[in-house]
Amino acid sequence: MQALCIPAKENTDIACKICGARFTLAWSRRADAESADAREMIFNELAQQHLLHEGPSAHSARAFTVPAWSGPAEVSGAALLGFVTTQY
Repeated sequence: MQALCIPAKENTDIACKICGARFTLAWSRRADAESADAREMIFNELAQQHLLHEGPSAHSARAFTVPAWSGPAEVSGAALLGFVTTQY
């Protein structure tokens, strides 16, 4: 499962446990059993981003995928299958 993490201030799905930065999620698949594992993977990725920077600036101001994907976030599987239409 891939998740697209979109920085947001309102209507958020998840928050970084270290700095409180909030994100809306778009999923490539939305099975409840997979969601718990994916959330843990997202929390781990958000924590890893703090290894180099402190505070909310540790996270990208643009959308990013977990697991990482090398193409543009807006055409990732999570964005396409999650019906994300917002430009980043």
